[in-house]
Amino acid sequence: TAAYVTSLGRVQQKGISSKKADFAVRPCLILSENGTIDTLKTLARAAEDQSISRMLSEAEPGELVTFGAYEQDGNTDNGPEPVEWYLVSKEGGKAYLISRFVLDWQPYDSTGNMVSWEEASVRKWLRSDFAGKAFESWEQDILDSAQVDASRTIYENGSDLRSLDGGQNTLDKVFLFSLAEIKDVPDYMRKASPTPYAMDQGAEAADGCAPWWLRSPRNPGSQADYVDLKGTVICGDTSLDNNVPKCGIRPAIEIPVAANNYDLAKEAFNNEDWTVAFALFSRLGDQKDSRSMAHKSFENLLNKAETGDIVYFGSFEQDNDASNGKEAIEWYLLKFKDYVQLISVYGLEARPYSASEDTGTWESCSLRKYLNGEFLTSSFTLAEQDLISSWGIPNGKGKNNTPGGGETKDKVIILSADEVKNIFSGDNARKCYPVPDREKGAANPFWVRTPGGSKNKAAFVDAKGKINTGGAVITENGYMVRPSIYIWMKGLEPSENQKSGKKNDSGSGIRMPDIGGTIISSIISHIIGSIF
Repeated sequence: TAAYVTSLGRVQQKGISSKKADFAVRPCLILSENGTIDTLKTLARAAEDQSISRMLSEAEPGELVTFGAYEQDGNTDNGPEPVEWYLVSKEGGKAYLISRFVLDWQPYDSTGNMVSWEEASVRKWLRSDFAGKAFESWEQDILDSAQVDASRTIYENGSDLRSLDGGQNTLDKVFLFSLAEIKDVPDYMRKASPTPYAMDQGAEAADGCAPWWLRSPRNPGSQADYVDLKGTVICGDTSLDNNVPKCGIRPAIEIPVAANNYDLAKEAFNNEDWTVAFALFSRLGDQKDSRSMAHKSFENLLNKAETGDIVYFGSFEQDNDASNGKEAIEWYLLKFKDYVQLISVYGLEARPYSASEDTGTWESCSLRKYLNGEFLTSSFTLAEQDLISSWGIPNGKGKNNTPGGGETKDKVIILSADEVKNIFSGDNARKCYPVPDREKGAANPFWVRTPGGSKNKAAFVDAKGKINTGGAVITENGYMVRPSIYIWMKGLEPSENQKSGKKNDSGSGIRMPDIGGTIISSIISHIIGSIF
């Protein structure tokens, strides 16, 4: 069997037959000694935590939200389906939710003897079987342990008022609503349809609806309250026997609203989840010590990284779908003694090298102005911009001794022809894929900052990964831009040499591992992008 990522983006580690042919292939480079599974889970947890909290903070009571997954369509081959929840109310910074559908069919208590919520078998089932299947570990972390009230239930039986001790209060992440709580739920929320899976478990339905249990016990001792097919609360002596599975399960949960992003970032930092901590801190602006914590997080990330690893830094629209926000930029990392160089894994966009054929050197081209202006400010937060160093960039001559222009000092560059040759280990490794085409294997040519064979041309790397020193006309628009940046590692403070613009030594012997033209998937970049 092999682990896989479901259509919901959930990491399914228990695996499925590796012979199945209906799974898409999305190769992914191992990012650390912990492997991709743990990395995906960590990032997905942070993204989902922020997503559900933000969604609930904006939602109104009665709206539906999606959280977790549980088998519902009766077809286990296609995995569990996302669970829909009604937002019942928001109080004291917490949201109270109940499942839209009857999800399962269980007895209140399998023995028929223990009628309090504290001892009921359905409580044990919700806490273990249901929670274990419906929520990943980080989703369970998001859930609050609700203080479930088991105070004495008072009900009317004919002309008599009777009461029953409900047992001890409990702390539960998943529970059932009580008689008192359900009275505040609108009628339309009380009526619920059973899922096909619940029907397979024995659910009985009429007019598309099924009854479902409340947690309130009832006299005589083997009964519990429930909501009937019409959404009517049934209590008193008419309640169902609790050891007969004649009612459905509509779980209820409690989730904090608008979780504090800073606290989540600190938690990630304390857990040494440097990628998540940096992604969060760098987007908190000047809140508390967020900027310095972003620097520390990234420094720790870089200290663990090795040449050839992929890191995530900044964001840029890459999948041609602006509605889902920018995607995190993926960078190959070159590690030197005191600094690192990052080179974008993908071609981020196609642009001319220069707007005019008269400005063919790197020093004077419009691409340099764009990368160090609009691209820099729109792709990186202020905390990220703080980390990017200005470096002295040598600009040598091109083919036929075409002038390269003067030395420049830049924060964002593209590689020279010599750097491309020295850094990447072969033609396959040099291939450049724009994000939307990466899974199709459609590589595109990309610019390098070396002049071509004449003043109106610049060198480029073609779609086969070969360096063309003769170059292409600099006003052409069909060539990708593959940015590169430098980050000073030593305490993330620039040295005197770096401040003075000492020339970089990229390509002076440090080489990328031969990745053989592998198309790296970007599962994680979407997760990081979804955090904000």
